[in-house]
Amino acid sequence: MKRCDIPSIKHMNKSDILKQQRLHRGDARSFVLNFLLNFASYARLMRTFLPAKTGKEDIFRAAMRAYVIGMASCLETYFRDLYLHLIQRDPVALQRALQANGRRESLSTIARYIADGLTEEEIASVQVSFQNAESIDRNFSAFVGQSFFDVLDQFEVLCAIPSVNKPGLANLRLFPGWQDQLARIFLLRHEFAHDANSKTSISPEEMRSLETTAILVCQVSALLPAISPKSASDQNSVPVILLIVDLVSEDWEVVSEERLSPTVEA
Repeated sequence: MKRCDIPSIKHMNKSDILKQQRLHRGDARSFVLNFLLNFASYARLMRTFLPAKTGKEDIFRAAMRAYVIGMASCLETYFRDLYLHLIQRDPVALQRALQANGRRESLSTIARYIADGLTEEEIASVQVSFQNAESIDRNFSAFVGQSFFDVLDQFEVLCAIPSVNKPGLANLRLFPGWQDQLARIFLLRHEFAHDANSKTSISPEEMRSLETTAILVCQVSALLPAISPKSASDQNSVPVILLIVDLVSEDWEVVSEERLSPTVEA
């Protein structure tokens, strides 16, 4: 499908929207790469307003609001794409997802979508929401057999962190309070997107905490054994975790698919 084949937004129905998402997303297996590239754009833009200049506080606040909205959008898109990847990969996971969330469309409507070129997995992926922390935990718990956030909270991964100037590998585990920080991103997004009168301000320190939460939660969740069993069983490679400093640097580029392995040799 060519970009010019996508109808204008005011004429788009659900089928059109799903096709547009497919076009923009590409292969659902690229959920981590897509997240990092999307997030890097917002993080780099925010850095152009740092440090905040005296007399320009209103501009800084506007930029911060936009950054939080973009941050939440990246998170929501990541978990939507990850969800789609999981149910595309495993027919059992698809049935489990359908049982957990039911079918919000009639069978005749689903048949019409499929005849229009959509897949059952794509239809199932829009039956759920990832617009807050609670819905993310609930929707992914079906794949891990218990609270998704509890599993993520206890998970520890041996990894390489390029921007940390220490020799050797790191045992990485999400920091205490990450769930509260993740929830705050979505709460702030809702406030900023729906109330232009909001006077809530975010300090650079809180900004760093929120963005660190977002970038680590997504990368670490992708390495959970239930999410990526192949990576968990591979003893010959070590996953790489990128930090904000890596994303905002100007000395990297996206390389060809043959070189896109998310691991480095141990």
